This record gives sequence, structure tokens and C-alpha cells, in this order.
Amino acid sequence: MQAAHINLLSFFYPIGNTPAAFLTQSIPPEQSVDVLLLGCGDVRSILFTAYMNQNNDHQTLDFTCCDIEAAIIARNVLLFTMISEDDVGVRDETLWNIYYHFYLDDESLASLLFQSQKLLAAASTLDHWHDSKYGRFLKFCDANTISGVKAIWNKWADSDGNAKTKAHHRKRFETELSLATDLDMGTGPNVTAVRSAGPLSIQAVREVSQVHADFWRFGVTTTDSKRITASTHPNPTFSSTASDNATIHYGTNPITGFHLATAYAPLTNDSPLRPMNDGIPQTGIVVQSAKTEFYSWVTAFQISIKKKLCFRFFAGDAMAFCHTLHRDDNNNWYHDMWHSKPIILDPVSYGAHGTAPVTFDVVDTSNLADHVGAVNLLVAAVPILSKSPCSTLYVETSLRHQETTEETVNALLCGNFQTIAFLFGVLPVEYWTNVSELGTTIDHTVDSFSSITKMQSGSARQLRSKMALKHCPTSDFTRAWHDHRMHVDPLELSRLLCNTYLAMFRNEDHAAMMASLISQKSINYTLQNSSKVQHNRGSFALLLRFLRERIETDWSNMMNKLIQKISEDQTLMFGRNYLQELFVYLYVFGVHHNTTYLPNPRMHQTAGVPIGPCLWKDVPPVVCITLKVPCSKLGVFTSLSKRELSTPPVRCTLNSLDRLTNSFSALNMSFGTMSSSGSRDDDDFRLRITEDDRGWSGKEPVLVSFLAPTWFVVRDFHKTLVSFGVVSTPLSTPTFVRALGDRLNVYQTTLGDKDHVFVTKHAPNLSGLPSLPNLGQSVASASSFRTTAEAVLTKPVPGNSEDPRVVFTATMSAASLSNITAHLDIIFADHKSLLTGGALVQIHQQSSFNINLTIGESPRRYLFRFPIPVLESRCRVRIARKSSYVEVVATALVPSAFAQRPDMVYLMFPEKSNDVLWNVPYTSSDYLPILDVAKKAEMQWLVTHISMMFSANERQMKRENRSAGAFFPVHDDLRTNFKDSLFTMFMNFSVPKGRRLRIFGINQPEDGGLHAIFFIQSLRLDLANATVLLDGAVLVLTDNVCENIRPFIAALSADANFRNIDVNADELKLWKHAIPAFAERCRSWKHLSTCEYKTQQRIPSSYAHGKQVICSCGNGKLPSSFIQGVPKWDMVKDYAVRVAISPVFPVPYVEALAGMDSTSRELSKVNVEACAFCRKTTDEIGTTLMRCGRCQNMKYCSKPCQKADWKRHKKICKPKTWVT
Repeated sequence: MQAAHINLLSFFYPIGNTPAAFLTQSIPPEQSVDVLLLGCGDVRSILFTAYMNQNNDHQTLDFTCCDIEAAIIARNVLLFTMISEDDVGVRDETLWNIYYHFYLDDESLASLLFQSQKLLAAASTLDHWHDSKYGRFLKFCDANTISGVKAIWNKWADSDGNAKTKAHHRKRFETELSLATDLDMGTGPNVTAVRSAGPLSIQAVREVSQVHADFWRFGVTTTDSKRITASTHPNPTFSSTASDNATIHYGTNPITGFHLATAYAPLTNDSPLRPMNDGIPQTGIVVQSAKTEFYSWVTAFQISIKKKLCFRFFAGDAMAFCHTLHRDDNNNWYHDMWHSKPIILDPVSYGAHGTAPVTFDVVDTSNLADHVGAVNLLVAAVPILSKSPCSTLYVETSLRHQETTEETVNALLCGNFQTIAFLFGVLPVEYWTNVSELGTTIDHTVDSFSSITKMQSGSARQLRSKMALKHCPTSDFTRAWHDHRMHVDPLELSRLLCNTYLAMFRNEDHAAMMASLISQKSINYTLQNSSKVQHNRGSFALLLRFLRERIETDWSNMMNKLIQKISEDQTLMFGRNYLQELFVYLYVFGVHHNTTYLPNPRMHQTAGVPIGPCLWKDVPPVVCITLKVPCSKLGVFTSLSKRELSTPPVRCTLNSLDRLTNSFSALNMSFGTMSSSGSRDDDDFRLRITEDDRGWSGKEPVLVSFLAPTWFVVRDFHKTLVSFGVVSTPLSTPTFVRALGDRLNVYQTTLGDKDHVFVTKHAPNLSGLPSLPNLGQSVASASSFRTTAEAVLTKPVPGNSEDPRVVFTATMSAASLSNITAHLDIIFADHKSLLTGGALVQIHQQSSFNINLTIGESPRRYLFRFPIPVLESRCRVRIARKSSYVEVVATALVPSAFAQRPDMVYLMFPEKSNDVLWNVPYTSSDYLPILDVAKKAEMQWLVTHISMMFSANERQMKRENRSAGAFFPVHDDLRTNFKDSLFTMFMNFSVPKGRRLRIFGINQPEDGGLHAIFFIQSLRLDLANATVLLDGAVLVLTDNVCENIRPFIAALSADANFRNIDVNADELKLWKHAIPAFAERCRSWKHLSTCEYKTQQRIPSSYAHGKQVICSCGNGKLPSSFIQGVPKWDMVKDYAVRVAISPVFPVPYVEALAGMDSTSRELSKVNVEACAFCRKTTDEIGTTLMRCGRCQNMKYCSKPCQKADWKRHKKICKPKTWVT
């Protein structure tokens, strides 16, 4: 659930504005994957995933794609069907033109219209579609979705009708483009597109901005005059949406979804994705790079679609869709906030015997967290994340820079980041490890670029982040997967949740806003942040419902304390007004029902006389009020320009005669007509809404429904006022107060107004209250939730039917998690005797999450699996010898506490089915572009990129060590040392100061010398992660291997291409964790039943010199002629394993990145401003550009250029206005 807003201004995103993601890079290659894409957008990530998986015959992919806009799904299905029918190869430029151009030539338009007719013919009904040739791999989740998509296809087909129809379509299309340009608040270049160039983003600044400008000028991705002239037909796929109020986003740019580093990096002649770049300007190479990648994706997709791809589509609200993903027939959720159609999923696929997935291995949420709030998103998405340690939930968001990194990330989850994630039962992988494979060059470039061009003047800096959230890592060798059910003290939990509540509704804390305005430089950000309303009280009730299933406490006691704290709060200006909405949804979602908060309605009816709902035989504590707001009242919104209007939050309010006010922001709104069945005085009184598809362009009223407490509705039924209005915020109040007055009410009447107010048991078109998946326990006593987690014996006890049990208890302050206590009752007689006899109880850290406990000399060990990383040194043991129990109390620590642990950089765990690579992405090295390192002058960017591995603190330590001298280092930091070794490998292979080296040994002089040897074959662009990787092989020198390769070792010592990298004991341990990860992430082979990881149940297999580090399953499984020029290679190749070595970057919301002065210096040399007509820069014309005197946006080098551009520019040129 989310707060309600006016949707007159909504953007249409037909093309993605971030580079394509490798959606399955967290999943082992032989595991079939169910993927859920929330806010799926265009096809880029799906096609890129198919490209990266094209040689993997073991993995089938099932994609469920959800987007609020049916036009997005219509476009994607169109492209998928056209690709699937192209048996002889890609149809020239047709696919590209239809999917990426504003304007089409005759041939492309004809192809589009022809395909639209074919799709319409197949989509007469949902069943007919599923029986068609397309239905084999393209499925719709419900009838409403296919109906909405059909409406879009019909618009496309009708766009090429008679002359009048064509003229109407053209006028509307050009009006949309003009409006989009007018809404573009920036006057500089397109910064977003720079991200697409990854590690070469600095080099891409000028060209990507020019491509964006040219695209909006010509509507195509070519500057060839003949092709521009031929492309005259407006592309209906860019203008036809489900509603007339959606505007194409002004940042739309065909190239932003691709990996543009290939346009700037020197690639070998045989490299994948190498664009043709002979004799064309750099802007042309950028476009050619995108097209080359697109057609490579298409070719791979054509192969994959025949055997291992399935797609399911849903058009509607992402969170409502998540809540309906269970096998019930009627969930009573609407498709979205602005429509009254219920979600009824296809019973064949989603019924009791359906085969469509309802839990997922990968859930990608795009950037929805920025729009709906991360808390709302996690409440909906976490329950449908499969209970597997490799299952991953991706959350992409723009974090606002605060004073500290801790404050920055805490704002995301409305509380202490670590603690709230812990309550959700997921671990933010990058946060805990402070390791990211995602290159940070992009963030440095965009941040520096924005600063230089002053594009964010008056606004807070943003930090773009993509987080991977996973379940706690474990092993299934000793137990089945389970959720840790945590015991929490009710008072402690109530304090913490009260703070979360206040943070969710901080926009109502006007005192805090004023303090922020006084203290912060960023006034615009403070005003915008205080006007950003994402949650309603139903959101908080859903959070509590989710937590109730995960936490064991005296729930009734906790809820009473929490409600008391919320009721007594004085910081939220409108907090008391929304209390009744909170009580309503606590009841609706089965969280808590207390007759003190929702009393018997019959006790409050006017003068004791039954009226309204009290005339019903069965009077529920909650009813639905539907208010008909006349169309004539909506002019307050429609009369404003979209730029002035924005998206103001709205609410409904009930005001009684004695001045009691209750507000409600969990609204459903739709335009249409209403019909009823039954009498208002009968229990079966129902409402049905028939929607008007014209929406804001029509004449029908807006029908607003909300749930309210029955007792308040009946107390002064005929006189209580009900109103629909705008929520007061620092931005909405100045906009509407003159037209609406201080209360900002758009429309008001009494509950007794039978023409405009309707009271029913359930919302229109629904048959009950919303239901939730996997959250079916009703309100009950705390004792009904009793359960325990397992404490695993590492050595089973034969013949003993009892299992030892451990109970976890979390201790919390008002703000954060303090510690976790694991309580173990000793049930074995011999262990009880050892305890009473005073035997020594010891703990030993097995891994970052696991603690072993032993009692005396007994061979049995208890393994405690904590749900967050812990340190043995910060654990204490409590022993009750007479009562026969022990407790391990682990302090909750911050990520920096684990910086010196070798096992917290690369985490990999053995599993019976597939080993889990927890925080390093899988890749398909063969399909990544190969960098031509021989072109040394063109590889200098790599020095800057690899240097970004070092955080600000690590760079400071390196400086201090250099000052102290090599023999007297001040710091001996594990991660800095490891990154230095990686830096040595990358630099000496790619941009060496002398001879290029390609063989590197990991040498520990004090522990046997050489432990492993890396052979580097090539340097590749890791497109998915905006970085690079070394593609090569590793030879681990076990005792057995060394016996057989002594001549090779002797020859190697004389090889000029070889260099030893000396490491200390701790760094060697880290390398022994890294090597299995490097091999696992790029493997194309299967682990054998005899795999050492499985037999020994640990990764790495051993730390000891000469012992196995990596399993032998991949030995010798290298591409032919993979490593060349190494003397006596045939002697060792059968022992070598392929690896992919990437830099490791700090996580910017955990640790401050190093200042990139060099980035700013490079960008300051790049002239990014150019004439809007001829594209000449100030460097080229030798003077500054002149602004358009009217709008102050467009810039020109001369009056002739301005005059030549006026025909286009006058459509969007408006006098400069200032937004307060």
C-alpha cells in the first residue's frame, strides 16, 4: 500500500534509462530460475540475460513481468513475437526502428501495423491467446492485462487510418514531445546516459549528450539526411498509453539501455560486441555500439526462445500483484490505485493446480523504491522470495547524501538500516561485506559532472545504489532451510517500531523540517523531501503484519505499548488525525483488534437509533465509504500546467459535529459510473463501478473509496462531513491554498448525501477485505506463535530421537539491534553430567555466521547459525550448570568490524545441490568484449578505474605507509593488501610500465612459498557490473600436483612473463577464499558427486599449504588453445581451472569513497555544452553560447542557428517560470 496521489502527471518510460542487467547472475548455471520483474520496463535486461546465458543448456528461465503501464507490455510482446518469427535473421533495421525511433519510415510502419493485426487476431480471449503459437512462451497473468494490452494494439492499428485520423495522431504525438521537452528541468546534457559507458564514462560525456540531443531533434538515431527525411511517420508505440495523462519521459534515449564502453575501449578484432567503427564519427560509433549489442542480443534470444524461455505479463500495481501471488481465487486487491478492477489471476496458471511460479529465485524491483518507498516494497516482495540462500531481491535507489554514510543508508528503511533489514529477515549483501563488484567510476563521473555543470545547484547530492538482499547463508548438509524466528521483548520492540513509524511519516514532522531548513544548505531538497509522501497507515499495518509472522513476543502487550506511544506522540502534526486509519488496517490485516480502538458501532449510533450501517444485521467494525466527486470540482487540478501541478498527495477526511477529525490516505480512485445492488439498509448492499477509459479527459466523476471505522461513521451519520482534498505539504499548500482555502478540500458533503456518498461492507467490485499470501494466521495469543530454530550437532547422536533446540532472542535499543542471544537447553545426559561436573564450555568461530560450542572433551559440537555476521571475540558465554543450558550472547556489530576477516570478502557455501556463491556475480566470460591491451595509450583509463578499489580510508593508510617507509609500515590492513595485489595483476597485464606480465604467483615466504599460480589470457569488459575482469586460469599447488609438475616449476622461474606477489598469512587466507569464488563465477562445467566441497563440507577445502583449496571438478576444463606461450603448459593444463578475476570496490553507503580529483580534472576539460542546432561546442566557436531570450533553456552559437532551429523550438519555447 502507498499514499494516494493525483496522477495527471505520469511519465511513460518506453525505453530504460539504465544499462541492461544480467538478471540471473546470482544463480548457479545449472539451476532453473523463476524471475519476477517489478516495474519491468523495456526488454533490455531480458535480452541481455538471454545473451549471457545463450550457451547454457541446463538453465530454463521463467520471467514474470509486471509494469503499471500496459503500453510497456504491449511493446515488449510486439518485439518478442517479431524476433520469434524471424527465422532467417534480423530484418535489417526494422526491429531497431520500431522499438527505438520516434519516427518511422514506410517499411517499418508497415511491419508494425502488420504485426499489430496478427497480435490482435490471436488475443480475442485469454484462452485463445494461450492456445496460439505465441501462447507457448508468452502468457498473460489475467484477463484484465490482455484486455489492456489489446487496447494499446488497437490504437496502433488505428493510427494509420484516414487522413483525419493520421493528422489527429500526429498532432497528439508532437504535443506529447513538446510537453516532455517543457518538463525537462535541466538545461545541460543528459547525465543519465553517461552511466551506460561504465568504466569509460568520463570519455563518453560529450557524445552521449549529443546523441540525446540529436534524437530529440530528429526522432531517429541517425544523422543521415536521407534516412531522416524518410522517417516521417510518428511511431504509435511511443505515444499510445492506457491513459491520456501519461507523458513520454524527457530523458528517453535509445542508447542508455546498452553498455557503451565498447564504443570507447580498444577491442581486439575477434572481440564479441565489437562495433564497426571505420570512417564514422564518434557519435556514430556510440550508436553503432548500441545496435551491435542489440542485434547480438536478438540472435541469442532467437536461439533461447525455442527451448528455455517463458514469459508471463501483468499490467498493474507491483505491490498489489505481490500480495495476490498465492493460490486463492479472490484476493480483493485492485489492479492499481486509479482503477477499480480487482486482480483475478488466471486460474489455470495460478489456481490450486497451477504451474505458474508464486515464489521467485530473483526479484528485481527496478527503481520502484524511489517511487513507492523501500519499506512498502520489501513488505510485498520478501514473502515471495524463494527460501534459498542464493535467491536475491534487488533494490535500486537514489540515496541522498547525508552528513555520514550511516545517515545516508538509514534513511532508506526508515530506521537503522542493519536492524530493519534484520527484522525483514534479509541481509543486504554489499552492506555486510563492504564489497561490490560494481565499478564506482560511474558514480564518480556523474557526481563530478553534476558538480561541474551545476546541474544540482540547491539540491542534495544523490548516490545511485543497487542492493542485493538475500536470506541468511546456511548449509543444507545438516538441516533443511528455515527462517530464524526471533524472540524480542515487547517493550523493546514497541520502542523500535514507534521510531520506524515516525520515520515513515516524517513529512508530517514540521518542526524537523524547519530545523533542517535552518541547518542545511539544500533548501530545495528539504522542501521536496518534506513533501514526499510514500506511506499511509495501512503501509505500517502491513509492516506489522509481516513482522508478526517472523517475531515471537507477547504481541498483544507489544501492540498496546506501541499504540500508546503513537497516540501520545506530539511530533507529527497530523498524527492524531490518522489514528483511526491505523486502527482500521490493524484490523483488516489481522494484526491487532482491540474494542477500545474500534468499539461496537451500535454503542455509538445517534441517540441510540439504528441508522446507516447499523440497520444491517451484521455490522462490521470497518466499512467502505465511496465518495462521488463531481467532474466540475477537478478543474483545480486540470487548470494547472503539469509542471506546476506535479503529483500532489490526496486524502479523505471525516469531520464530526464535535470537531473530531479523522483522515484517510489509503484511497482507491477511478473515473466512471456506479451502479448498486440491494438496498442501503440491507447487508448485501453492493456497488459496481464501470470505468470510463477517458479518465481525466472525460466527463465522469472520480469515485473515491476508503475504509473507515464504523463507530465513527454512525455517531452523527447525517451531519458528519466527508471531504476529498489535498494533503498539506510545503509544496502543495502554496499551489492550492488560494483556490481551495486552508483545509485544501476539493469537494465536501455529508455522509447522509445519498447522491454522492455510499457506505458498503466492502469496496466497489470487491467481495471482501484484502487477503495476504503466507500471512494467514489470525489474531491470537502470543503462545500460539511458539516455535524454535534448530541447533545442529556436527556429530549426530545415533538412536536419539530428540533434537537439541536453540532459541534466539534479540535485544534492542530504541534505535537499533544491540545483541542476539542463542539459548540452548542441553538434553543429552552425558552433556548434562559434564556441565554439572564443571567441564569447560568453549566456543570457536567456524565462519562469519556460525559459532561452534563444545562441552568438555566430548566430540559432539553444537553449531549456532546466527542470522547476521558475528565475531567470536564479541561473544560471551553464559552457563547454567544446574539448569542445564548455555547461552551465547553475540554483540550486533557494524560492517567495519569484519574488515579483517578473510572470509568476509568472498562468501561461498557448500550445498547438496549447488554451491552458493553468495556475494560474487556469475558471468559468461566468452561473451564479454576483449580489450586490446596492446594499445597501451588507449588503456590509460584503466589506471583510474582500478584505483577506485581503494576507499578514502585505504588511500590514507597507503599514504601513511609510504611516508613511513617500506620496512616500517604504519598499517597492515588485510583488504588494502589484497587490493594492492589485485592492482599489481591488473596493471602489469594491462598497462605495464615495462614488460607485460601474464603469469602471477601467490607467494607466502613464511609458509611454504608458492601456493597458486594465475595465468592471464585476456582482459575483458564485465558489462553487467561496469568494470573489467581478468580471464585466465589458476593452478593451485597441492602436494600431489607439485610432485607431477616439477619441470614446469623450474621452467616458470626463468620465464620473463612471471612475477611473484608476496602476501602475508592473513592475505593468503583471503586468496584461498577468493580462488574458489573466481572459479565458480565463470564455470561452464558441473560439480561432480565426488566434489571436495561436498565431501568436506567447507569452502575452501583447506588453509594448509599443499592441501586442496579448490575442488577438482573443473580441472582441465578450459577452452581449446586458451593459454598459449607458456613453457610446458601441457604438463599442467589438466590441473588448471578457468577463473574470472574482478576488482573489488568499496560500498559507498558503507565507507566513503576516495575523492576523485583526477575525474573532476578530466571532466573540466570536456566541453559538454553545444549549440542546439549545429552542435558546435564553445571550444569550436571560440566564445560562449547564447541563450534563447524567451525560455532561457536552449543555447546557440549564432543567430543564424537560432533562426534555423526556430521551427522546431517554437513548439516548446515558453517564458521562463520559477517553481517555488
